Parts: sequence; C-alpha cells; structure tokens
Amino acid sequence: MIFVKDNGKGIDPDTNDRLFKNNDSLTTSVTEGESGSGLGLLLVKDFVKRLGGEVWVDSIPKEGSTFSFSIPKQKDGNNTINDPK
Repeated sequence: MIFVKDNGKGIDPDTNDRLFKNNDSLTTSVTEGESGSGLGLLLVKDFVKRLGGEVWVDSIPKEGSTFSFSIPKQKDGNNTINDPK
C-alpha cells in the first residue's frame, strides 16, 4: 500500500464522491490557484485496477487529504499488467 498525505484545503464530501468517476466534468481549484480536471486520478485508477489493486481518498475539508492505493504482490513473479477484458 502506498499513500500520499497533505495538509491542504481538503476535499468536500460531494467532490470526494466524484473524484474517480469518469462520467463527471470535474474542475477544481487547488492550493496555489491552479486548476485540475481529475484526469490524472482516472489514469491512476485505471492503472491500479489493471494491476488488481484499489485506489481511494480520505479527506477532511480545511485539514487535508490522503490519497492511497494498494497493489497485490505477484506470487508467480510475473510483473505484467492483467488485461481486464
């Protein structure tokens, strides 16, 4: 399991529920005034899912966020990405 934690402005619950869904148009303003579309999170979710893992976020508005993902250890030594089809 890997996680990245910050002490930024956090994410409100409504936005948090939409972060990893690709059917929403989501533009956010982050700490330094730049904006983000969430595309990077969708790419991370897809990559982690192909590896058999999960990705999630825990956030408290005005306190910060923790973005986490887990990937299972390969038992057979095979490091190839599984095709989800």
